[in-house]
Amino acid sequence: MGVKALAHSRKNVLPNLASQSKPRGGNVDTLNIFTQGSRYSIQYSVAAPIWWRLVALGLWFFSSLAQADHLHFSVLEDPAGKLTFNQVRDLEFTPITTDVLSFGLSNSTYWVKFDSSDITSTHELLYSCQTQLDVLDVYIPEGDYWRQVNVGTSRPFANRDIEHPCYLFDVAGVPDSEIYLRMWSDGIAKLALNLGSKQEFWQRQVSMQLMYGVYFALLAAILLYNFGFYWFTRDKVYLYCMGYLGGVALFLATTSGHASMYLWPNAVLWADIAPVALVSLAIACGLLCVKRTVASDSYSPGMAKWVLRVAPMAILIAVVNLFNGALAIILLGIFLVLALVLSFGMIAVSTFERYPPAYILAFAIIILLPAALAYFWHSVGWLKENDLLNIILYLTSSIEGLALTLALAYRERFMEPRNSTSAATKLGKQTV
Repeated sequence: MGVKALAHSRKNVLPNLASQSKPRGGNVDTLNIFTQGSRYSIQYSVAAPIWWRLVALGLWFFSSLAQADHLHFSVLEDPAGKLTFNQVRDLEFTPITTDVLSFGLSNSTYWVKFDSSDITSTHELLYSCQTQLDVLDVYIPEGDYWRQVNVGTSRPFANRDIEHPCYLFDVAGVPDSEIYLRMWSDGIAKLALNLGSKQEFWQRQVSMQLMYGVYFALLAAILLYNFGFYWFTRDKVYLYCMGYLGGVALFLATTSGHASMYLWPNAVLWADIAPVALVSLAIACGLLCVKRTVASDSYSPGMAKWVLRVAPMAILIAVVNLFNGALAIILLGIFLVLALVLSFGMIAVSTFERYPPAYILAFAIIILLPAALAYFWHSVGWLKENDLLNIILYLTSSIEGLALTLALAYRERFMEPRNSTSAATKLGKQTV
């Protein structure tokens, strides 16, 4: 990620699939419905009866356990990133057996190909909902020429053929040949591809958009609630905790593709560096939030001083990320480990001192940690892409936000007898 991505030359040959008079492999109504993307999904999710929403979520939950269609990949590494499409077609590729294209922290460009015979008559769509590659070029055979589709965080969202948070490629009616992909990332080079019909994909989107909508609405309500307390008390602990929750929510919106679609569709550089920058912000604010919430200045002053020394790493990581995404990710991992050690240390000491808010905060962190670790394993390719993982991650993040709010409220209650400037006292004076 970063400035390097902007140096890559790109030829944008993007036909508008939605405007084709005769869509391949499907009727006009199916394509029209599909090309509306998540817009229809959100409308139907809101308007549908509650029983229908529960049934849809249930079907989505169990369908997430199904295995995706297997594609037989072959890979060619291009360390210099200078090979052209015509050149790689004459070179030898190495077959791989994995379903997930994961090359770790690498600055090489990777060419991938698979036989279009893997695409059956029911497959109209090649898609991936992992949208953090800087460059992803797909070459699809169409008669005597190749249709090139260019996506990635280094390209404006408006350049996509189909407006949707996921990467979508129409492969209906592709002739017997090979499909080529060119992928590059300044961070973790990873891509999981799936095949399916447009109608099946759209039906899944109804439940997915419902989950995203519920999560972001809940987080917005939590942030607004805590901002109200900050407005009356001017206690910075609310700002720190809001920074943590807001950073996590924006990071999830970035990885799901919604941020690029709705928040910054044309901010190419920011979209490129946003994931690392937002995680760094969340970790720094989270450290300061824990420090104030568990009263570590009183119970563990030594660790509280270390928090003030470690938190500025977020600024260093953000700067490094502009020039070297791989190094920034390594520093981010070190930052995260230090933050977890300090957080659990401060919470443990405050728990030993029987400070009640520490109990709730410990639960808030522990409930999210397994899902966060699973997400990390998924990000580096150790876990296959699965909707169930997203369900668990968004659910535990919501629970953590509620638990953190409860810890802050309990902190005010615990402080009130000893501190006349607590939020509860100030709010009481405002109403008198």
